Amino acid sequence: MADVLSRAWAQVRWEEDVVSRAKVSSKYDQKSSRPSKDEREETIRPRPSRESTNQSRGRYQHRPLPRSKGMMVSTWPSISHLAISKPELIRVLRQMGPQVKWPPKMRSPDATRNPKRWCGFHSDHGHTTEDCIALRLEVAELLKKGYLREFLSDKAKDLLNREGPALPNDAVPALPPPQERVIHVISGGSEVSGISSAAAKRSTRNARNGQETEVPKHPLLETDEISFTAREQERVLAPHHDALVISLVIANCLVKRILVDNGSSSNIIFHSAYMDLGLDPKTLTRKATPLVGFSGEVKQTEGEVLLPVYTEGINQTTKFLVVDCPSSYNVILGRPWIHDMGAVPSTLHQLVKFPTPWGVKVIRGDQENSRSCYQTTL
Repeated sequence: MADVLSRAWAQVRWEEDVVSRAKVSSKYDQKSSRPSKDEREETIRPRPSRESTNQSRGRYQHRPLPRSKGMMVSTWPSISHLAISKPELIRVLRQMGPQVKWPPKMRSPDATRNPKRWCGFHSDHGHTTEDCIALRLEVAELLKKGYLREFLSDKAKDLLNREGPALPNDAVPALPPPQERVIHVISGGSEVSGISSAAAKRSTRNARNGQETEVPKHPLLETDEISFTAREQERVLAPHHDALVISLVIANCLVKRILVDNGSSSNIIFHSAYMDLGLDPKTLTRKATPLVGFSGEVKQTEGEVLLPVYTEGINQTTKFLVVDCPSSYNVILGRPWIHDMGAVPSTLHQLVKFPTPWGVKVIRGDQENSRSCYQTTL
């Protein structure tokens, strides 16, 4: 695969160099009715053999985007659908880390390239960032995988929502985001049942009368079958009554001591963990929500925040309530996250299973962290 990609990159670099050399040489050809033999040989594009054409097919193959992606406007994919400037786009790509395939610098001599044309994607001169074919292909590939869509124009977003699902049939799991740091270290606030007594009564009444029969937001697998086997208990320290504590990447940080609690009606992130993520406190939506504890005590939240949670190829934007109180956990993933993921947690097997377009994925619990958290509360 690496050999195919390198050949494709070589083809892209060659095409860009030919274009840039043609633009430079055209300035010197205006006074001459016929270019010299050397100039003709330099600008003539050789016809690639069938073998080399087949070998260069890969990620950067000259190809249009599928119609279902709402991006097909020309032979080459256009980056005009993005609502950010080209310098901003380059900065965003640099922040994405290994998700982006960066091209090497051009190999053609500096004398054959226009020094006034700078490409931020190649970090070299010869053509502009707007004319960079490799950048167009890379943006198209990232859009196909689900990245950069928050920077699309409103019209492009409408096309995506109208013409096809977010995940194509040939989609692959998203790569995990770069981990900037590692963080080692209830009831209430339900969006469905509401936070008032009247709203909770109305939700209970609807459930009794069978009025809330909406289709699940996320379709599961064709079989909808998630099961646990006795063999999966072989890796579990038994006997145990351990809580299900996992580690996940939240906001590009590996967060440990995450309690998966189907008894919690909210997703909770504690204030200390929120600050450890390095987030700007201004991004917090100041909205006080009452949370009711086990013995009836009420705790007001500091606010709420939307954070990306990466889980085995799925990037799920999740709403958290921020709570400022001592806790042995960093995060509590309650029923909102469990239901949005279509997940099935098992404390007995110390596993969380959930469906994806690529099959059932598994998150394994950490019994050592679970017991350490329990010890901290004593």
